[in-house]
Order: sequence, then C-alpha cells, then structure tokens
Amino acid sequence: MLTVLNRTELLLTQSGEHFQAVQSALKSAGIDYAVKLWDPNFQSYDQATLGALGKPAAPEYVIYVNKKDADQARRVLSQVRAQRDAQGK
Repeated sequence: MLTVLNRTELLLTQSGEHFQAVQSALKSAGIDYAVKLWDPNFQSYDQATLGALGKPAAPEYVIYVNKKDADQARRVLSQVRAQRDAQGK
C-alpha cells in the first residue's frame, strides 16, 4: 500500500498518451503505483483564464511508486521513453 511516507514521484507529465503508456507498463511489470491528476481548468473561472489568457491549460498527471520499487519503476520508465523515441514521438 502506498502512503505519503513510503512513496516517491516517478513521473510528472502533461501528455495523456505518455501517462497511459507508463501506467500500462507499470501495471504489466506488477509495480504498485498511485496517480494524482491536477486539472487547472477545474479552478475557478478567473484563475483558469487570467493566467493563460483564456486558453485552457493541459492537465498534469503525477505517478507515484513505492520507494522500494523506485529503481525498477525507473527502468520501466526508461523503456517506455526509448519506445516513444523510436516511434518518433
């Protein structure tokens, strides 16, 4: 079980596609993870529009893993990035 005390941040991204690829790879590797989604568009109207001049901001996805699984999770993340680079994304 992941708690605030035993977790570490693995990934912070605004790409939903990248987030899904990493999430799928972690699941396939049997690594427990937790997700935090921050969507600035759900802020109040004034806060969301003033900073970005009315343009919707992209959500941020954060993936946390257990500290004891961090090295294995980083290897999985490296593999996902290598596959992404090979595909030219």
